Amino acid sequence: MNQPEAQLVFMDTPGIHKPMHKMNEVMVKTALQTYKEVDVILLLVEATEPPGGGTGSLLRRSLM
Repeated sequence: MNQPEAQLVFMDTPGIHKPMHKMNEVMVKTALQTYKEVDVILLLVEATEPPGGGTGSLLRRSLM
Protein backbone atom coordinates (compact mmCIF):
# COMPACT_ATOMS: atom_id res chain seq x y z
CA MET A 1 0.00 0.00 0.00
CA ASN A 2 1.50 3.29 -1.05
CA GLN A 3 0.68 6.49 0.78
CA PRO A 4 2.28 9.93 0.32
CA GLU A 5 4.07 9.59 3.66
CA ALA A 6 4.67 5.83 3.82
CA GLN A 7 4.68 2.48 2.10
CA LEU A 8 3.20 -0.61 3.75
CA VAL A 9 4.12 -4.11 2.60
CA PHE A 10 2.03 -6.99 3.92
CA MET A 11 3.80 -10.35 4.20
CA ASP A 12 2.09 -13.62 5.04
CA THR A 13 4.79 -15.92 6.37
CA PRO A 14 4.45 -19.65 7.03
CA GLY A 15 3.09 -20.47 10.47
CA ILE A 16 5.58 -20.95 13.28
CA HIS A 17 5.21 -24.38 14.78
CA LYS A 18 7.24 -27.33 16.06
CA PRO A 19 8.67 -28.79 12.84
CA MET A 20 8.34 -32.54 12.34
CA HIS A 21 9.90 -32.72 8.87
CA LYS A 22 12.70 -31.00 6.97
CA MET A 23 10.26 -28.97 4.87
CA ASN A 24 8.61 -27.67 8.06
CA GLU A 25 12.04 -26.72 9.45
CA VAL A 26 12.68 -24.60 6.35
CA MET A 27 9.24 -22.97 6.61
CA VAL A 28 9.76 -22.04 10.28
CA LYS A 29 13.28 -20.76 9.57
CA THR A 30 11.89 -18.57 6.77
CA ALA A 31 9.20 -17.14 9.04
CA LEU A 32 11.68 -16.38 11.83
CA GLN A 33 14.13 -14.70 9.45
CA THR A 34 11.39 -12.26 8.54
CA TYR A 35 11.72 -10.70 12.03
CA LYS A 36 14.98 -9.08 10.90
CA GLU A 37 13.36 -7.51 7.84
CA VAL A 38 10.27 -5.79 9.24
CA ASP A 39 9.34 -2.93 11.55
CA VAL A 40 6.00 -4.30 12.81
CA ILE A 41 4.81 -7.85 13.45
CA LEU A 42 1.18 -8.87 13.84
CA LEU A 43 0.86 -12.14 15.74
CA LEU A 44 -2.41 -14.05 15.39
CA VAL A 45 -3.19 -16.78 17.88
CA GLU A 46 -6.19 -19.06 18.36
CA ALA A 47 -8.46 -17.26 20.83
CA THR A 48 -10.45 -20.34 21.81
CA GLU A 49 -7.40 -22.28 23.05
CA PRO A 50 -5.13 -21.51 26.02
CA PRO A 51 -1.66 -20.28 25.05
CA GLY A 52 0.82 -23.11 24.70
CA GLY A 53 4.57 -23.19 25.14
CA GLY A 54 5.09 -22.20 21.52
CA THR A 55 3.20 -18.93 21.91
CA GLY A 56 5.31 -17.91 24.92
CA SER A 57 8.50 -18.86 23.10
CA LEU A 58 7.46 -16.82 20.09
CA LEU A 59 6.64 -13.77 22.21
CA ARG A 60 9.99 -13.98 24.04
CA ARG A 61 11.80 -14.25 20.71
CA SER A 62 9.99 -11.22 19.33
CA LEU A 63 11.02 -9.11 22.33
CA MET A 64 14.73 -9.76 21.72
